[in-house]
Amino acid sequence: GLLLPPTNSVDLAQVHLQDMPTGGRTPLSSGLFKALEVIETERTKDRDVLPLIVLLSDGRANAAANATGGFPSGVAGAAEEAIAAAGIVREGRIPSIVVDTEDGYVKLGLAAPIADAMGARYVKLEELRAESLADTVQLQMPTTVGNPPLFPEV
Repeated sequence: GLLLPPTNSVDLAQVHLQDMPTGGRTPLSSGLFKALEVIETERTKDRDVLPLIVLLSDGRANAAANATGGFPSGVAGAAEEAIAAAGIVREGRIPSIVVDTEDGYVKLGLAAPIADAMGARYVKLEELRAESLADTVQLQMPTTVGNPPLFPEV
């Protein structure tokens, strides 16, 4: 589901993100498709809207959204599905940021390929200690004022 409707308030989004549930088996591709669906809805209301997707993820596509969608089953299929969804974001030229939330001693580096497939700016979570998420978002936002960044639940 959608935790926060589209907003042009980075501060409001940051408050909601602090309480965002993490972990579990939400398909990464589902989060990206949900973001695309929200963007399409907002563009129907206002053709001039310039969205920004901020994806917080460790890049682990641990569940597929559509096992029968031509992708292999299991983690490999989920990863392919996530890359395909990310490619749609890139093709749509939707500005985006991927915040890599992976932690722990062993790092797999799975969020960077997702960012690359999305054409997104890639930021590691630890880098946000030096600059706030709000500052990072402001730097990446489209130039037209008053357009909502979109925060999908993933």
